[in-house]
Amino acid sequence: MSDLANKCNMNISYLSMIVNGHRSNVNESILESLAHNLGVSKSQINELLKPSINEQETSCINNELQEVIGLLEEVLNALELNNQADIKRITTKLYSFKNKVPLAHRYTEWYEGWQLALNNSFGDALNLFNKSREFKMKTQIEKRCMAKIMSSIGGAQVAQGHYTEAMKAFRKSLLLWDSGKQASLVYLNMGTLHRRNHRYNVSIQSYKKAFVNGSNFVKFKALSSLCQVAVDRNDLTKARELILKGYCISKHEPDPRGKDDLFCTMGTYYKLLGNYTRAKRLLNKSIDFANRTGDRRIQQYAIAEIIEIDLSSGNIEKADQLLNSISASYNNDILYLATYLCAIAKRHQLKKKFYESYLILNRCYKLLNLIPPTSELLLCCSLLEKYHLAERDPYVAKFYGNEIRRIKKIIK
Repeated sequence: MSDLANKCNMNISYLSMIVNGHRSNVNESILESLAHNLGVSKSQINELLKPSINEQETSCINNELQEVIGLLEEVLNALELNNQADIKRITTKLYSFKNKVPLAHRYTEWYEGWQLALNNSFGDALNLFNKSREFKMKTQIEKRCMAKIMSSIGGAQVAQGHYTEAMKAFRKSLLLWDSGKQASLVYLNMGTLHRRNHRYNVSIQSYKKAFVNGSNFVKFKALSSLCQVAVDRNDLTKARELILKGYCISKHEPDPRGKDDLFCTMGTYYKLLGNYTRAKRLLNKSIDFANRTGDRRIQQYAIAEIIEIDLSSGNIEKADQLLNSISASYNNDILYLATYLCAIAKRHQLKKKFYESYLILNRCYKLLNLIPPTSELLLCCSLLEKYHLAERDPYVAKFYGNEIRRIKKIIK
């Protein structure tokens, strides 16, 4: 090549760049000189210097990858703002690259998992989330995308009661991307994880970080969760303060997201006070918001709370109608399932169908023992104790009585 460079009166490194396709629009005189010294026509030189098909494809793939990365940044921003129209529009574009760019394929797997998680199918969602993380992070956007995926994995793990795995996922998410609204959602989920393990002080700190950094949607979720912590600690004064704060913010926010959770918590608070009329009014508003947001889990929680009120008030027929409107599976949130199952069992006990109640409660008890003790387990054990006392089985009733005392010591 050095001889050719000398004959053409050019630098060897420049000639190397031309030959390797790193210089486009080569001067016509240079092409003529190359053709003359190589003994070929100028058209043949152009053909020789034309990038190979594989090189053209590589260039095309790189361009498509850059476009996908740009779309990923847009969709991540839209997800932080909960701009549903933009999320759908950009996701549709990313689907068009699904079979061309692996990164786009990974996003579509995450998106499909997210849709499943929104419908409480956490097991199936987790499978897709784990598939979606199979890519190497080379850019900041890819790191941010991975952080989103790890946060989603953590959320699904919490819902299934896999707390150790959930914490690992959340920590990795924050390690990758610890700023902005995306991080606030991670802190929100971490707060829930700590609360379910009765680490209330750490839980409160996580929820406060979520509140400070989050959008109004996250603020509603954080206030609702802080209220639940206050109720867990039997601090109803603090719970009321948080409820009022959330209600004031909600009056100026048109977006229904987060309001469904907040109003459900408000309804639960008034149910605990025995104000069933106000509780049902707030729970029905929660259901209305959940219908608009498409959050089935919140909707079902609120329905379960109303069923509990109806059963406690002796309105069994109304409770039956609501129970028939709910469908549940083991893929749903464990605590939601427990609330649902206990409501059914309580209905059976009111109808003197104790054996049917026992079958349901036994299933509920086994399920709840997969996670640390909660108020749902306390309710389940109370109903099981009542069943065995009615069946004149004092020894088994005593076992559940001891369970009740043990759980109260843990969750007090």
